[in-house]
Amino acid sequence: MHSRFPRCLAPPDRIPAAGAPLEYKAHMETMTLDVERTVAMANLGIAALSSAMAYPLFRGMVARNGYFGFRTAKSMASDQAWLQANRLFASCLMVGASIIAVLNGAYVVWGFPLPTALHDDVLMYSAPVGLMASGLVAWLLHQRQ
Repeated sequence: MHSRFPRCLAPPDRIPAAGAPLEYKAHMETMTLDVERTVAMANLGIAALSSAMAYPLFRGMVARNGYFGFRTAKSMASDQAWLQANRLFASCLMVGASIIAVLNGAYVVWGFPLPTALHDDVLMYSAPVGLMASGLVAWLLHQRQ
């Protein structure tokens, strides 16, 4: 499995050349798996933290405030609008976090089933793109209400 992670992390004089010894190439392959597993574990942590932050919003445990929650002019208009908007946002956030957890958890447990060309991008960008998509979906649904 080829990855660009070790090339980013290894000093230029340590990148294996075409004629490098097989032991060195095997070491780089092991390092690739370690780095990718670390990224996947970090993404699992981001998914868990996102779900933990979404739970009080979903349960209606957070009163209207200017710091935490889904804040738009429409959602700040009343307590009822605040609760509805935050329940919707928390639902989308939990779905996004679940998708992140499944993608990265599948890598940690079974290896990664995607083609090599997609493999690094999915690992690196699943958490930020998943969370931004969750927020965008929640905003669009909130605007339709």
